[in-house]
Amino acid sequence: EIDLSKINSFTCYVKRLLKRFISCRFEFITRNGNQTAHAMASERMLRQGEAFLVEDASSLILNSAAIDRQYMDPP
Repeated sequence: EIDLSKINSFTCYVKRLLKRFISCRFEFITRNGNQTAHAMASERMLRQGEAFLVEDASSLILNSAAIDRQYMDPP
């Protein structure tokens, strides 16, 4: 089927990458469990031209990751 979404280029890229893996699993994560992605994107916008390295993660991002982990780890 034809993908007319705004993120079509990203989904096509991911589908091409998937062909390189033996197995892959996607899981739905609620918006509450994805605060790290939002924090990283926001910080990246502030830095504009600079790349983002995990070693340079701010405390906001590290704290967000700790919170997000609660939504991903089994009880």
